[in-house]
Amino acid sequence: MADSELESALAKEGLAAEVIKVATEGGWTASAFKHVVETQAEVEGAIPEIFPGQILSRLQIAQIKAAWAGMQTSSSSSALPAPVNADPTLETWVESFAPKIASTKLSDMKRQFLANYPSEVLNPSTLPSLRLISLAAHQEARSEYKWIAWKHRMTEEKASELLIARPHKQPKLEMLGLSSLLLDDPPTIEVTDANMGISGIQRILAVHDVALAMVGSAHLARLKAYSCKFVQLVSQRFDPTSGLRAPTILEAQQADCRIWQSIHSLVSEKAWSLNDALHEFTEIRGELSTLLQARPKALFIPRGPDLKGKGKQVGQWKGLGKGQGRGKEKGGKPKGAPGRHITFVKEIQVGSEKKGLCVQWQIGRCTRGGSCPFVHACAYPKQAGANRVAGYDIQPAARPAEPVNVLPKSVSLLETNAGPVSSPAVQCPQGNIPSQPVLGDVTCNMPGRSSNEVTPGQERYFSGSGGIGILELWGAPRESFGPFISYGETWNALCVSRNILTSPHKDTANLPGSSNLTVGIGSYSDGGLWVEDQAGTVQQFIPKLGVTLPGKIVTTHHAPFKFPVHLWHCTQPWLGDRWVLTAFTLPGSS
Repeated sequence: MADSELESALAKEGLAAEVIKVATEGGWTASAFKHVVETQAEVEGAIPEIFPGQILSRLQIAQIKAAWAGMQTSSSSSALPAPVNADPTLETWVESFAPKIASTKLSDMKRQFLANYPSEVLNPSTLPSLRLISLAAHQEARSEYKWIAWKHRMTEEKASELLIARPHKQPKLEMLGLSSLLLDDPPTIEVTDANMGISGIQRILAVHDVALAMVGSAHLARLKAYSCKFVQLVSQRFDPTSGLRAPTILEAQQADCRIWQSIHSLVSEKAWSLNDALHEFTEIRGELSTLLQARPKALFIPRGPDLKGKGKQVGQWKGLGKGQGRGKEKGGKPKGAPGRHITFVKEIQVGSEKKGLCVQWQIGRCTRGGSCPFVHACAYPKQAGANRVAGYDIQPAARPAEPVNVLPKSVSLLETNAGPVSSPAVQCPQGNIPSQPVLGDVTCNMPGRSSNEVTPGQERYFSGSGGIGILELWGAPRESFGPFISYGETWNALCVSRNILTSPHKDTANLPGSSNLTVGIGSYSDGGLWVEDQAGTVQQFIPKLGVTLPGKIVTTHHAPFKFPVHLWHCTQPWLGDRWVLTAFTLPGSS
């Protein structure tokens, strides 16, 4: 350092110029003077050497000591390292809460807020918490209007309740890091779909509006306009049949976060004011409506009360049981019952050679007719102990084209279980087109069903060829068939059911474009058939679709009814013993 620095330091304390000149002429510099001794007590002993031949008064000695001490202090302050985060504009990786504002400043904010908005009331239940106001003031000072998490938006009353309810626990230092001990852990509210509703969202938005208005970020009217539209979109209700729902609490929180991210972008990057940005997303843009639009509701799939049994479920819960329960469950078969363990064969002995059975023919989908290389025969054995070759019905590959009347077989089956049948069916001469509709020939019994028994809660299916129709069955007058049956229309399958309550369904396995013909017999009341009809007045809930469809209820008791297979239909409850005979068409059958 130059000699002038030593001169200015001594002259600053008031030392005479002639005394200072003695030191500088003797070769003393500011740096040498500063390091002449280690402590201030030793300065007086070094003065005769620095100022030789001078008789100094006590005042001059004190001035020299003061100059030495001043040089020591300035040296120490200049040697201290600068703080790492001395610049407040620098960001850090450590997220901490905003600095606490002073109580005097908070009082000034409250006074100014009440002056600006005289109709507002500030009390512990409406005043934002000190942490929320501090965070809003911190963002206002930096002009960074970022989204404030809903868990931090609480009133002073709620913050006090959380502080009182917080348990006092000793920290386990071996499990905590240094940051966990030094950083603040502010109280937060729990935001979930289970413990919060529309009123909770309203309180969160209201306290946030007051906090921003208190620090002067935006006008309270503009903030409330945004909150009102937000609550209106979240609280909208939809008809249960529409399959729509309003956003959940967590989805609403995510939407609010997205909107404030866009607002922050306009303010920081486009130099918008916060009032203009709020007006833009409240009144001009439709982003808020898009984020809070209706969501599809999850379909409700009803389940039966007990689906553990292994076997066929009946009624509404048909086909849902997949468990491995022991014994006999409701709707299932007991152990050891016929048809529980059946071994189907793939080939049979025909003459001197073995031929394979047509799998497609078993399910009614073989379209090759007489050119099929496989045998068209039922793979289910007649009796458990019969000969394997003789135990299967062999059907020739070329099926007769003439209609065969087996209506007496079906009538006989029904007579055995439902009592005598009046008006027996008319026989159809071989090789002629029948003047009245008849039933096709029965070719295959379903597995596990005897040929002459239909117990309650069961169905029997028959398939065959030729014209199939129904006329004057079970005492039904011939005139009742006129509106439903066109002479010459055919079916190739028949279902006989007893006391079966079907849920809403479509017959998707039937031939597209075909129709079903159904009639009910027996001693019962009610038990109509609900059929989908856009002009109908009877509403029916469809579980598979989760919606309600219009339709009508048709009486089929001794009154045959024909309807397309693509319509939804189901059975209505009845009282008594209800039998139903339904003719339908399967695809791929010759």
